[in-house]
Amino acid sequence: MLVMSGPLESEFLLIRRRDLERLTTEVMQMKEFLPQILNQDLLESVQRLEVAESALEERELDCEHIQARLQATQSECLRTKEVSEDPPQNIWHN
Repeated sequence: MLVMSGPLESEFLLIRRRDLERLTTEVMQMKEFLPQILNQDLLESVQRLEVAESALEERELDCEHIQARLQATQSECLRTKEVSEDPPQNIWHN
């Protein structure tokens, strides 16, 4: 395999005909045998996994939202507690 260098190197690749024929044969074999390897059970398992991953992501977002609400509520509770613990100051001094 010979890789071209220069301004067009990212667009063109020079390879031997024999290598191209081998790659073509391998791709054709993969197209033929892949459906036999990836049977329906495997495909269904992958689909179930994708559904489970989506549900997990949704639950993680829910958890983050609940944690943010908890932190906000805790902060508000602390502010309320601090205000209620401060004794009222007597404005009128005798």
